[in-house]
Amino acid sequence: MKRSESIEKLTIALSKIHNELNHFKTDKAGYNFSYLSTSEIYRVALPILSKYGLALSSTNNVFVRYALP
Repeated sequence: MKRSESIEKLTIALSKIHNELNHFKTDKAGYNFSYLSTSEIYRVALPILSKYGLALSSTNNVFVRYALP
């Protein structure tokens, strides 16, 4: 895998993205709390991430590290 010598461009992009990610509103409720659905996160975040050349990926796999015997 190719690696960057510097993460300067990434940190600048993430800083700009962080400033724009303020449009989230909870759209689901249950178990006595409100929360964001994955579809709402994607709806708001993907256009902003794309604007700065980044992406979001997710999986439904669960990885357990240091599981008890």
